[in-house]
Amino acid sequence: MKRKEFLKTLMVITLTSSLLVGSVGSATVFAADNTTQSTTQTDTPPTPPDGQTPPDGQTPPDGQTPPDKPDGQGGGPGQNSTTVEANGATELTKSTKVSGKTYKSTTSDQNALLVKGDISTTLSNIKVTKSGDSEGGDSNNFYGTNSGILAKDKAVVNISGATIKTTANGANGTFSYGGNGAQNSAAGDGTTINISDSSITTTGDQAGGIMTAGGGTTNATNVTIKTSGRSSAAIRSDRGGGTVNVNGGSYTTSGVGSPAIYSTAKTTVKNATLTSTTSEGVVIEGMNSVVLENTNLTAENTKLNGNATEYNTVMLYQSMSGDAANGTSLFTANGGSITSKKGNVFYVTNTSAQISLRNVAIKNEDSSNVLLKVAEGGWGKSGSNGGNVTFSAAKQQLSGNIIVDSSSTLNLLLSDGSTYEGAINTDGTAGSVYVEVPEGCTWKLTGDSYISSLSCVDGSIDLNGYTLTVGSTTYTSGSSTGKAVNNIAANVLTKDASVKPTGTSVSSVANTSSRKVTVKWTKDASADGYQIRYTTKKNGKTVTKTKTIKSKNTVKTTLSGLTKGNTYSVSIRSYKTVKGKKVYSSYSTTKKVKIRK
Repeated sequence: MKRKEFLKTLMVITLTSSLLVGSVGSATVFAADNTTQSTTQTDTPPTPPDGQTPPDGQTPPDGQTPPDKPDGQGGGPGQNSTTVEANGATELTKSTKVSGKTYKSTTSDQNALLVKGDISTTLSNIKVTKSGDSEGGDSNNFYGTNSGILAKDKAVVNISGATIKTTANGANGTFSYGGNGAQNSAAGDGTTINISDSSITTTGDQAGGIMTAGGGTTNATNVTIKTSGRSSAAIRSDRGGGTVNVNGGSYTTSGVGSPAIYSTAKTTVKNATLTSTTSEGVVIEGMNSVVLENTNLTAENTKLNGNATEYNTVMLYQSMSGDAANGTSLFTANGGSITSKKGNVFYVTNTSAQISLRNVAIKNEDSSNVLLKVAEGGWGKSGSNGGNVTFSAAKQQLSGNIIVDSSSTLNLLLSDGSTYEGAINTDGTAGSVYVEVPEGCTWKLTGDSYISSLSCVDGSIDLNGYTLTVGSTTYTSGSSTGKAVNNIAANVLTKDASVKPTGTSVSSVANTSSRKVTVKWTKDASADGYQIRYTTKKNGKTVTKTKTIKSKNTVKTTLSGLTKGNTYSVSIRSYKTVKGKKVYSSYSTTKKVKIRK
């Protein structure tokens, strides 16, 4: 997200003893060229966007295999069909209620219990054991072979009071497969596992606790999960994604490449305890999300794995494996705590990302004290595989250094009384960084800092004896005598923005009536409106039309007058109006629809 340059409208004032010593002056806004920026004051962080275009270079060169994921799974594209057959030592194909039974399998690639078909099954106080290693790889990870319990083909499985233990490689505890083998998290077939008041233990590699893929759904309430193998996240998802809702319980991992959560899905965790003793705490791949509410997360980060080059507690990235669509990775935390024992608290590489925090207690025990690093890593094309990040904090205390490399960008937005104590890019100018410190918020420097642009008000910046370089201008603390030490450019703050809107994506497109298409998308809180682009072929030529939506709150529209039998490619971008001109985000990835009505 590059910053837009504005015409210079400067008013020079002088720092005097009437200003706080070491603070930046009244209603002051700095930019890379000392031009007007804006302050946006909100009670909550901006709504996370959905589907922003990632940095260039996320598609691997032809014929090359993408690097390994940090969870240890191979980075190459895997099977992408739904023809993998599962079999169970016991198979349930009719709706039933079961209590007190034991299900067991010692055979490789066999489920202890397979529940399939458009049925509803209730399992109470059951015991499941699974042994028999598998080398199935994608069959285990994408389709659930060798799991303790596998649900598929529209099955709804209600489990309570269960004890599930697997000791085999590729043996996830439970697996909800929604029938969609594609990478873009299209809707599944309704397959759902509801599990409550149960325990799951896995000891093999690639053996998660609760696993969701292919658009399946898993709802877990008060479940205790412990995994000890490699690549065995407690809350795990893979190609095709799905929906994961967790409420209460304890989720602990001790294996290499085994975060508490590995998300290629829409994952929400409430009122739970997440612990990773060896790996990252949370990993989000591609255009997927994790929301933590009143949840305590601890990551010890003792060993690196795969292509990982950094120790991180929360990592957002794109592996290019094909398991997750390109787009904005979303991490949101409200309440609860994050404890980072080693390395960066947050790390973003090879993707766009939105990180939103509200009233989260963050404890960083690493001596390097890095709050956020946005940089090139082990995935993507060197020179364009950094990160584009919007980091929003409301009612939040932040501390620690921030590093943004030359391939990356950052918007740091404080609101609602938030404070930040730390330094940004202490080694000098690198990636583009915009910082917003509105009234009621503060930034106290703990080292010399280099940023591209700044929006602040009187007294919101405490230089604390260090220098702050904004673009080409450097500011230093005032002397004890109160004499002027620098001149700064100042402007009255207006609703004016120096950055592009974050962007959005088309969530669905459907031919709902005669020659008409209904398009839906996710709200972009940073935008003023949207532009929809729809393209088709007519008489051998490409025909492109656009439709402008003038309200950011509108998330649905109808395109009419389309040609029956034609296929249309639909994409969307956000815009905000700056000095009377529209500033656009990049267009989202396209969705196609054929006009059959």
